[in-house]
Amino acid sequence: MNKNKKSLVIVGAGGQCKVILDSLNSNNYNEVFIEDKFISTEAIYGFPVISKAEDLANANIEFVVAIGDNFSRSKLVSDLQLRFDNIKFATIVHPKAYVAASATLGEGTVVCAGSVVGANSRIEEHVIINTNSSVDHDCHLKPFCSIGPNSTLGGNTYIGNLSVVAISATISHGVTIADNVIVGASSLVLRDIASDCTVWRGIPARKIRKREIDEKYL
Repeated sequence: MNKNKKSLVIVGAGGQCKVILDSLNSNNYNEVFIEDKFISTEAIYGFPVISKAEDLANANIEFVVAIGDNFSRSKLVSDLQLRFDNIKFATIVHPKAYVAASATLGEGTVVCAGSVVGANSRIEEHVIINTNSSVDHDCHLKPFCSIGPNSTLGGNTYIGNLSVVAISATISHGVTIADNVIVGASSLVLRDIASDCTVWRGIPARKIRKREIDEKYL
């Protein structure tokens, strides 16, 4: 392997992996590998599947974690940081997404096709902004949160660590969402959600129940 080449390792071979592979046209990687020790498939869309990235000889490697579940993604990132000293995470933006010049994207974040990240928005590490979602101006998205397909965040909204805005949900402008919150599909949030580890649904959204931090939602 040519050590001067820049390689990408996508960790996880599920649906999110396919989304990331579809987003790579605008990214400068000479080689792409998929790490997943739990499947026997040799390749996905022509890209080789490997059992462990430690076998790669190239020192110029970036990683991105292809796991949709926020808590599982955070755990896998922590595991990778233990496995690799000074690990680098890639930021992936689909060529048909729009990110304002004044917006910032953290390492490991993925912005999918048709999505918009507005002016002066701050997207922290390992966030997923899914297909056709809109993050308006001056928003702040904390690490490991996710915005579902076709969801809308008004300007000056804040989404806490590990929180989920599900498919087609709408968060009104200026609203703050606490950590580890799930906003259900097609819900409308008009006021702050201050309680961590809660589930909200409806129009307007109302608290349904408490949840565990590692509770599955996908």
